[in-house]
Amino acid sequence: MDEAGAVIDVLCDGDGAPVGAAFGFEDADTYYLYNSAFHQERSELSPGIVLVTALIDAAIAGGKRRFDFLKGGEDYKARLGAVPRPLFALEGAL
Repeated sequence: MDEAGAVIDVLCDGDGAPVGAAFGFEDADTYYLYNSAFHQERSELSPGIVLVTALIDAAIAGGKRRFDFLKGGEDYKARLGAVPRPLFALEGAL
């Protein structure tokens, strides 16, 4: 990845086949989960939740103070402990 802080993580099953992936960014204090996906045919294994849980664990182990799910009200975010924060739109003219 050429962009500083961009991270791609892939979750593989026991045979090495990818079953989930996540794209995010990180800085010294925070991991920002931008997008994630999982293989629908493996949904019974909950690969998305397994992957995001592993990312949270890795962020904690790496000394991050915050794991930011970014915007969106998806249920899994609340189940994993996310707390909504207000978002603001700034407008201005030059």
